[in-house]
Amino acid sequence: MIGKLANFLRYANWWFRFGVKVSLLSLRLPYSFFHKIGLFRHGAMDEKEYVERLWRLHFIRTNEVYGVSNIGAFLELGPGDSLSSAFKAKSVGFNHSILVDTYAFASDSGEILGHLSDSEKKYKCEYLTKGKKSLETLGEDLVSFAFSNSVLQHIKLDEVKSTLNELYRISAKSCIQSHVIDLRDMIFRSSYHHDCPIWLWEAKFFQKFPIYTNRLRYLQWIESFKKAGFELIDVKIYDDLALSLDPVRSSTLDMDNSIANIHLIVRKN
Repeated sequence: MIGKLANFLRYANWWFRFGVKVSLLSLRLPYSFFHKIGLFRHGAMDEKEYVERLWRLHFIRTNEVYGVSNIGAFLELGPGDSLSSAFKAKSVGFNHSILVDTYAFASDSGEILGHLSDSEKKYKCEYLTKGKKSLETLGEDLVSFAFSNSVLQHIKLDEVKSTLNELYRISAKSCIQSHVIDLRDMIFRSSYHHDCPIWLWEAKFFQKFPIYTNRLRYLQWIESFKKAGFELIDVKIYDDLALSLDPVRSSTLDMDNSIANIHLIVRKN
């Protein structure tokens, strides 16, 4: 009885938070306002320790195990509040960095782009802010390493396939990509978002909010990357405490919503 009551209260709390966040976002206040009060932030790439941690997770560890080529371009999908990863890419030998987002969220874009644009043009840094449309402007076989961190879940459900196809198209042969995907909702770090009716969750107005996620599960992401042409070379799955889960049990864990985050390493052959 107590357990059922606790579950009901958590569920009711989720819907309350859902209503509050939708109401706030419906005010159409500028992102800078929410950033100042710590709401709806696009990562923490403007914090040095966070940048270092993500760089170790996505590039250093991947390079140690699989070897990453710096001959092609470096791509970050969804840099958020800072373009700091462009400095990291330059430090390991890339001469071309591309940072793609859906809006110019990075507060340091002018400073970093100005600093990296040396007179000899030995290093090229591009900051593109039209999401998938920006990816479509890039040439084929251009990128040799790409990563995203808690970004892909925000892509609209009906654009996931075309976005992954674009990531494959712009990848050079043997390009390696590292993607961390958050399967929890942005309302209450839960799986209650799966209970929200599709007519509401996939409504055009709701898709524009930063709390929108496409609600794809672990196995659906695996299948989506494979259909785009990528080879899955490593996968890690984690629970809500960031503890590693056994991939052998992934089907069962996926269906009962036990998987909170996944880290996929894929390659274009």
